[in-house]
Amino acid sequence: MPGPKPTPITLSERQQTLLEQIARRHKTPQQQAKRAQLILNMAQGHNNQQAADIVGVHRETAQQWRNRWLEAIDTLTAVELGGMDDKELQTLIVEIFTDVPRAGAPVTFTAEQVAQLLALACEGSASNNCGVGDEIVPSPLILSQSCPLGRRRS
Repeated sequence: MPGPKPTPITLSERQQTLLEQIARRHKTPQQQAKRAQLILNMAQGHNNQQAADIVGVHRETAQQWRNRWLEAIDTLTAVELGGMDDKELQTLIVEIFTDVPRAGAPVTFTAEQVAQLLALACEGSASNNCGVGDEIVPSPLILSQSCPLGRRRS
């Protein structure tokens, strides 16, 4: 049984042109290009599943971007009617397609604290072998050359 019919998306000529430019530009990040393609397909009358299948994303992703676009359409239309030039309008559209920061646990230790802990672990150990072998440490955490954690593999 099909679900409810999604809210249709109507684009102005300018919005359509700018979305096509975003979708086709070689320097556009893939995520933004796919989001522009989703909106263009939805504006042609495709439902979320059809647009998702065309672009190659999950139906829920298409639904999310339809909702995001619909939330922003009043602002886009007002800005467009207010005389904003194409470059500024395109920047606004790209902002709509930008991911919002994701929730997650805050970082517990800073990079400096981690480096101090690793240095402490290597201090005073027999022949500077702190039991972890020749691990590669990310560049902000490079330790002294005498500690095996600070040496890079050859």
